[in-house]
Amino acid sequence: MSNTTPAETLHATIAAAVQQYEQDTAPAIDDTEQDDPLSRSYLRWLAKWHDRGRAGRGTEQLIAHVADEFSLLDARILRAAAEVVTSATPEIILKHVGGGMTPAAVAREIGLTESRVYGIIREARKGGWTGDVNVDISNVLDHDAVDAYLTGLRASITDGKKDD
Repeated sequence: MSNTTPAETLHATIAAAVQQYEQDTAPAIDDTEQDDPLSRSYLRWLAKWHDRGRAGRGTEQLIAHVADEFSLLDARILRAAAEVVTSATPEIILKHVGGGMTPAAVAREIGLTESRVYGIIREARKGGWTGDVNVDISNVLDHDAVDAYLTGLRASITDGKKDD
């Protein structure tokens, strides 16, 4: 008879499933053979790795890879481009929502929470934006809170596994 409680068994099963999923979906460093680190395909690959790094996996490996691949000029170009794109992000979002894309679809595509996309729409309405955004935002789930909860859950699962 096992001394493992049902809660411990559930915890171990969930932790193993999360770990297996992350291993199965993680892009490998060797998945890219780009001559130009500023090419769109390379930047997409890098973005996938960035998303994985948010989950705490592979960040050191990604940083080492980028340091090897990028020249000072490459880094300067990307830093400047990132600032411009960050500043333009609200307008990009509004353009797509105004064009008929749902805020949920925009959030998935751009890598923001749905709550943040709705926040940008609200800010635009307050600022007098005249674009066509017909979105009901009166009863929106707080996705930032959900994301924070899931991050905490992942951390507790990971921490619990380390204690074994």
